[in-house]
Amino acid sequence: MKTKLPLKLERELVAAAIAFREVQPWLDVQNAHYLLIAESGGSNDGGRRVMSILGNGGQQFGLQTYSAASGPQMLVLVEEMSRMPDMEPTVMLELMEGEILELVSKKETETADRARCERVGYQPVARVKQAWPVFRQFRPFHFPWEIDEAAAERLIVDLKRALRWATLVPSLDWDDLHKPVAQRRLPVVEATTPVDRPWTAKDIKWEKLQLPPAPQTAPLAVDAAILAAWKALPVKTGLSVWLDERAQPMPIGDPKKEAPYFPRLGVCFDLASGRAHPPTIGPAAQPHGIFAQEVLAQLITKGKVRPQRVCVGSESLQTALAPWVEGAGITLVVTEPPEFTEEFWGMLANLG
Repeated sequence: MKTKLPLKLERELVAAAIAFREVQPWLDVQNAHYLLIAESGGSNDGGRRVMSILGNGGQQFGLQTYSAASGPQMLVLVEEMSRMPDMEPTVMLELMEGEILELVSKKETETADRARCERVGYQPVARVKQAWPVFRQFRPFHFPWEIDEAAAERLIVDLKRALRWATLVPSLDWDDLHKPVAQRRLPVVEATTPVDRPWTAKDIKWEKLQLPPAPQTAPLAVDAAILAAWKALPVKTGLSVWLDERAQPMPIGDPKKEAPYFPRLGVCFDLASGRAHPPTIGPAAQPHGIFAQEVLAQLITKGKVRPQRVCVGSESLQTALAPWVEGAGITLVVTEPPEFTEEFWGMLANLG
C-alpha cells in the first residue's frame, strides 16, 4: 500500500483539517448527528458512506467517516459499545473501513504526524487545544494506519462537507435523536452535492438505515484425504477436549511497512487435566474456525488418536467445525466454557 502522499495533496489535507478546526463544528453538532453520503453506483445504488463530527462530548475532536460497506453496521456497533462494555475488543476492527481526522495535542502525535506538519509549513499555535491534525485510515481486520492518496482525497472532500453540514444541522428537525440509530430517520446527501455553496434542507432527504443481512458462519471445507486419515485412527475412550478460537487485540506486523493486523488464536484444552495444547495463530481475516480446526488436527495427528468428544462454546464454531469433527466420527457439542479456559484468555488479555 502506498502511503507517501504528494506534497500538494498533503498541503490540501492539512489545510482542510485546520479550516475544519477553526470553525469548531462540534459546538453545534453532536456525534450522533450522522450524515449519510449517497454514493453513485452507475445504474445501481452505490451505498451510503457515513460521516460523524466528533467533539461535542469534549473528549475526541475531529471527523470520522465509514465506507458504504461498513457504515450501517458501524453505527449500530457504536451504540452497542456503550451498552456492552464486555464486547470483544476487536469487533469494531473486524468491520471498520474508513478514515479519521483527530485534532490532538502534540504529545498525542507520532513522528510522522509532526513531520507532515513541518513539510507543509503548518506551525501549530502553542497552548491551543486540538492544534495537531492526525490522519488515519481503517481497513477491516487491521489496526488504524497511515492514510493513502485515495483516502486523503476522500477526507478532504468530507471535511468540506462537514462544514456545510454543521451549518445546516441546527435548522433541521431532530425529534427522534434519542432513539436507537436503527429506528431513526437519517439524513442523506448526494455525493455530487456541491460543497462550494451553503446547503439547505432541500439538499437533504431522510431514510431509515438499511442494515445488511447478519453474516452467517460457513462450514469449513473438508480435505477428504486428511479426514480419511483421521478416521483410520482409534478413538480414545473418555478423551474430551475443549476447542476455542478468539481474536486477540495485539498488532502483528511492522507498522513502518504495512497496517498491522490482529490475529485469531485457536486453542485446544484437555477437559480432564485442563492442559492447553500448543495453539495456532493467524490473521483474523480467515474463515471462522480455521485455527480451531488446525489445533485439533495437531492434537489428532501427533497423538495418533481421535478424541471421543469435542466441546465448543458457540453455535457459530459448531457450524464451522461440524464437517471435520462429525465427519471424523467425533461427538460435537455446544456447552458452557470451563472456568480454566476463561482464565487462559484473561491471561492473554493482560499480556496484550
